[in-house]
Amino acid sequence: MLKIKNTIRLLFLVVGIIAFTGCGSGQKEKSETSPVPEETRAVQALVEERNELVEQASAELSEVNEKVMKLNEMIEARGEPLSEELNNRVDSFAILRQSINERVGLIENVSVDDWEIFRERLEADLEEANEDIEEIMQEL
Repeated sequence: MLKIKNTIRLLFLVVGIIAFTGCGSGQKEKSETSPVPEETRAVQALVEERNELVEQASAELSEVNEKVMKLNEMIEARGEPLSEELNNRVDSFAILRQSINERVGLIENVSVDDWEIFRERLEADLEEANEDIEEIMQEL
């Protein structure tokens, strides 16, 4: 019985110490590390832009992928091999498409300093990929 009372007292003492030391340090850390409101807004804006770019890129890549499936059907229906020039264009398109897919996966890791250039280049490459696949399909 005495052992249980001592254990309970020790438990209350430990919980009390943790509560008192934890509360004060948590507030101190929060006040010292809280970002300036401007920085918070900038970070929030960047996160929103990243999310929008992921959505846009995913939607455009989905359209491009549908066109790739149609292109594959057209090539199979054609029954003859592609010309060297057209084959090279398809290969260049495939490399661009792969590059775009890889960069979409990296959007979350782009620094604030590199964001504008990254976004502009990705958007331009998405547009180029869409135009390339359209042109290849027209030539078939």
